Amino acid sequence: FLHQLRAFRQFSGLTRNYQTSLLLNKGINANHYKLEKFESPELPVPKLPLPPLKDTLDRYITFIEPLLSQEEFEKTKRAVEKFRESEGPLLQEEAKKLFETTPNYIEGFWDSMYLDLRCPMPLNVSPFIVFNPSKTAKTQTKRAAEIIGSLTRFHEMIINQSLPQDRIGKVPLCMHQYGKLFGTSRVPKIGRDVLRKYEDSKHVIVMARGHFYKIDVMGEPEFEIEEALDLIKNDSSGKRIQSLGLLSAMDRDEWAMARDDIKVLNTEELEQVESALAIITLDDYTPKSELDRALNCFYGGTKQQHNRFYDKLQFHVMEDGSAGMCMEHTGVDGHTLLSFVHYMVNDSHHAFEELDQEPTITPQALVFSSLSDSVKQSIEKAKEASSQLFQALDASFLSFDSFGTRHIKECKVSPDAFVQMAFQITYAKMFPDVPTVSTYESANMKNFFHGRTETIRTASTSSVDFVNAYQAFEREELSIEDLTESFQKACQSHVSTLRLCQSGNGVDRHLYVLKELARQRLERFSGYSIPEIFTDPNYASYSSNVLSTSNVSTPDMRLFGFGPVTADGFGVGYSQTPENMIFFITNYYGQSQEFIGTLSEVLTTMGKIFHQQQK
Repeated sequence: FLHQLRAFRQFSGLTRNYQTSLLLNKGINANHYKLEKFESPELPVPKLPLPPLKDTLDRYITFIEPLLSQEEFEKTKRAVEKFRESEGPLLQEEAKKLFETTPNYIEGFWDSMYLDLRCPMPLNVSPFIVFNPSKTAKTQTKRAAEIIGSLTRFHEMIINQSLPQDRIGKVPLCMHQYGKLFGTSRVPKIGRDVLRKYEDSKHVIVMARGHFYKIDVMGEPEFEIEEALDLIKNDSSGKRIQSLGLLSAMDRDEWAMARDDIKVLNTEELEQVESALAIITLDDYTPKSELDRALNCFYGGTKQQHNRFYDKLQFHVMEDGSAGMCMEHTGVDGHTLLSFVHYMVNDSHHAFEELDQEPTITPQALVFSSLSDSVKQSIEKAKEASSQLFQALDASFLSFDSFGTRHIKECKVSPDAFVQMAFQITYAKMFPDVPTVSTYESANMKNFFHGRTETIRTASTSSVDFVNAYQAFEREELSIEDLTESFQKACQSHVSTLRLCQSGNGVDRHLYVLKELARQRLERFSGYSIPEIFTDPNYASYSSNVLSTSNVSTPDMRLFGFGPVTADGFGVGYSQTPENMIFFITNYYGQSQEFIGTLSEVLTTMGKIFHQQQK
């Protein structure tokens, strides 16, 4: 599946059901989450621009150069120039028609990128978050009730369109993703899944020991919800563990066939699960460490793999009251989820009090009966395949407490650029034979209508120069002044690339659309060939994302992470606070601990050198 994952993480997502151009001339209201409501816009969010073809191709040449030998680079330049003079303008015209007739020219391809993917969702697609400890809820069911209570109030604000306007500084952000946050399910189908939204959902599904329970929660106080959760916990404790939900961790076509079989005699039960606002798991497990807690939220760790359902947004609550979530990524990105997490952390409307009457919420156990031998065999296969997948993952956690963004800002550079340069040094130290590799960092694009993310290409000519300068400084062949100058240039280059992306002029998404349009022409026209720019092996190297990184910095969570997208690559999730930085590293070759150790040394050294230079 790794070739699919490389393309997926390079593009990371479009609806073939393009919306009508009626909306385009009326403006776009950032307060509205549903497509049919655009009247009287108060806070317009602009359309994502279509960059000029010349600009994208020029930038592509710049971004790919540090990854290639001189011979490879010349070959790629020839393919780019051929595309510029021949097929490129034709495909750009098709992209222009999409831009002119749809709200977002990328969107249709984006959904397809997720829904066409056939590999298992855990590790490959679904990232996780570990929440900070609750200040008030210390027991498992109270913590779960607290999360559910916040969920219902946040969902009510989405329905009523009363959420505060998202902004970055003074810039309003598109609010469209909130409509897909709750009550949404990715339904497996052969060849391509379907993202289904249940507008009238009022219940959650609670999983305990792999069993499914439905409870209606909208408008219910937390003390009632907590009582219902206690009933579920008691009822499930006397049952054998069930692993039906683990089918959702299979290859998507295999899961689709098993789901069709289950649905024959369990249509209503399946509908109740898929139409829920979210999944809440009560895990019979107390984590032994930060890493243990993270892996439990990621894929169930070693003990709770049976208690998961990956087609929906999941909240995981452990026996000690610690909690986190695993997101179904098709419809929403991390920024949207973090808005809910921020609300949950600061929610002061919890209604916990002693029950003085019989509870009004009655949990409903969903019993999946008469499972066929084929489904039972699929469950056993899912257990074995998931176990192999999860055991292959190597993960490490680092809380770097020597300094944080406050110290870095005193070095007169962007804190994110500082860390990205540390990643480049770390990789070069670990792999001196191939010191520079394709590096992905996600940029939030919600400042545009239906915006998702764009790719910040960290590896640059300036970053390569800095890596070489750093190594020369370690050999005592370069002055600290020259090293600092190289460092400043590399950081400035990174910030410039970020700003380019945020202006809607990134490279990766535009190129991907042109590639997909070429693929569509291949299907329509006999004798058509995909342009060489996209069949060039160097384009695959550019898109491989050996270092796949994402910075999600907020005081509202403990940590987050995701899996690598190449067999020999790294997934690097990190967050920064004024006082420290937290990293979660994944890899399939047992190298995450070495990465953590090397990174810690590099950060320490960089912090000393460049802070000292500013004194």
